[in-house]
Amino acid sequence: ETLSIALLKALPNLLLKFKGDTDVISELACLPRFLVPTVFSLPQRKQDFMSLIKNLGEIYLSSSNEDTLDKTARSLSSLCKGNHARVTESKAQLRKVVVELRDRIVELMSSDDSTIATSAMSVVNSESEFASKSSKRRSGRKKSPRAGASPATEKTSLTDDDTRGSADADTEYSIFLNVRRLRILAKKCDLSEFFDDTNNVNQLELLCNFVCDGLKSRLRACKPVDLRVNADEETAADKLIEDGDVLGAIGKSVNEGLQLILSVTGWFFFSYQDEEDLVKNKKDLVDDMEDGDDDDSSVDDHVILRLRNRLLSLLELCFSQYIPSSDEHGDDDTTVAKHSDDQISFADYVQIAAGRTTADLRMLFPKELSDAESPLLRAVALQEDGRLVGAFVRFISAKEHALRDNEMEMKENKSMPQSLLLPMGRAIANNWARGNRREAGVFLRHIASSGPTATSIVTCAVDQMKKEDPVRMLESQMASLRQSYENWVEEEPDMDNEFPSDEEMKEFEEAEESHKEQFQHLEHRATQFSKKLGVFGKLSDQKLRPALNGFIREGVRFSFSNLDSNGEDTLVLGSRLSFLSILSKYASWIKKDKQAKKEIQSFMDEKEFELRRHEEFEDVHVDDLAALAAFRKDLGLKNLPKTSSNVSVTSELDDDQTMDDEASD
Repeated sequence: ETLSIALLKALPNLLLKFKGDTDVISELACLPRFLVPTVFSLPQRKQDFMSLIKNLGEIYLSSSNEDTLDKTARSLSSLCKGNHARVTESKAQLRKVVVELRDRIVELMSSDDSTIATSAMSVVNSESEFASKSSKRRSGRKKSPRAGASPATEKTSLTDDDTRGSADADTEYSIFLNVRRLRILAKKCDLSEFFDDTNNVNQLELLCNFVCDGLKSRLRACKPVDLRVNADEETAADKLIEDGDVLGAIGKSVNEGLQLILSVTGWFFFSYQDEEDLVKNKKDLVDDMEDGDDDDSSVDDHVILRLRNRLLSLLELCFSQYIPSSDEHGDDDTTVAKHSDDQISFADYVQIAAGRTTADLRMLFPKELSDAESPLLRAVALQEDGRLVGAFVRFISAKEHALRDNEMEMKENKSMPQSLLLPMGRAIANNWARGNRREAGVFLRHIASSGPTATSIVTCAVDQMKKEDPVRMLESQMASLRQSYENWVEEEPDMDNEFPSDEEMKEFEEAEESHKEQFQHLEHRATQFSKKLGVFGKLSDQKLRPALNGFIREGVRFSFSNLDSNGEDTLVLGSRLSFLSILSKYASWIKKDKQAKKEIQSFMDEKEFELRRHEEFEDVHVDDLAALAAFRKDLGLKNLPKTSSNVSVTSELDDDQTMDDEASD
């Protein structure tokens, strides 16, 4: 207590003295949390306490260092808790900070583009606190530069033709800083405590709507131009924001804004569950099941539902920043507007931010909530997430080469798998009972050949998936292997020139070697998948035993099929038999199950006889037939009898099966 009193007396002056030293101020700002709360109630220390919270508030409003902001926010929020005599003063000071940040954001975004302000302010009564304060700030004084930003220029509109290359980076950076400050506070405490619902309008929701609309306006101004779609808007590419500083600030604002709205939504959701007593232990759940009275009503309008939908629309706009390569169009570069490196970096940054927030949102509102007793919980369950999932899968697929590079680099880039795979893995594992197999298939590709960090992330997720639903996990393995195999087949190198030069031959040979390495990586992935099914030759879950039989049969069926993804007979006969080399990595599990092995033997014989009866059988490549023979050997299956000239292959199959049955009897 003596030490706490001494620190309480000294801290206010120390905060002022070292205000410009980031390292020192960060350490000083975290100290108030560790003081004994009883000293705050001492009458003789009231002035010291008031100076402390005032200086903490000033530091928070002026600092741009995230570590300083985080520690200061923790101290401010902790001083608002407990039963000491200064809780009221602490909450009043924190409210001043929150209101100041709100007014700054409103002023900066309103001055940038009047259309944004109109869309957000139109639903507020002109006499409300939210509208009147921002109006007074704009009319009563000129805008002052924020901490870390130089004075703003007069040109601030992002959509004005005159602003190309000269948009106000300082204003955008100021918006980013203040949204970040508010976001950090939103992570530490419920901001709704500091907003008055004037005229029955939820002021915090209104602020989130305002920020959301402002970010949407900026994302639309940055949206990539596809000249294939916008053939008559060739000049639209010239209207894209090119300034790297502006794009960087907008990207950071989007990232912070997404997290701010998500945090606010989470606090509203937590408060609702607490008020409605929806957070229950196992005993409560059993009692409720015995009651058996379900509420069949529905909820169409609620602050949580509105904020969730706002956030979903913002996330979709983030993913619309995707810039397709010319290869994805199947033609030359002229169909896609040229984008600078800064524009491409911006598009990648906001999509990574959107992927992370999408994962958080899917964990906050899992699909399982659709079975809840509460009508609101059923309403907020994020069931229709296909568009967001598909967009993130598309983005990760486009960045697969960057993930694969980690396997070759001497020093691994851990941020890439942590930014792309970790959010997806969390969302998949949390919703695995109703998981998306296509999404899981893309995710599972990186269990191998993408570096140790990616392997660790995917392996941990697979363990959780196996625990939740092992059969669904096995199905996702097949989806992953099949999709990657089909991509591998499509990427097979081809020599167009009948008389290639030495240089062309060298390039072709290198491409062939790279193609072989890709197949080896695919085989290695299958090996890793197989290892996750059990240890020491024993399956980790007995549900996998019958599922493995179906898994192998589906792999065999796919290997013998020559139908493309559209169901048309366009593939060369036997061209997929090499998939059996991948499937053989699961052989050890089948060889131990006599009944399953017998069923697969029969299924294999039937498929191979169909292949042999085909009129184009003589054209099947020798390597594909070798893969077929190797698969039979790996599984311990008998080879087919040679066909005699006067007996049909069908009758020989029947005779051979009869002999096998008699031998087994």
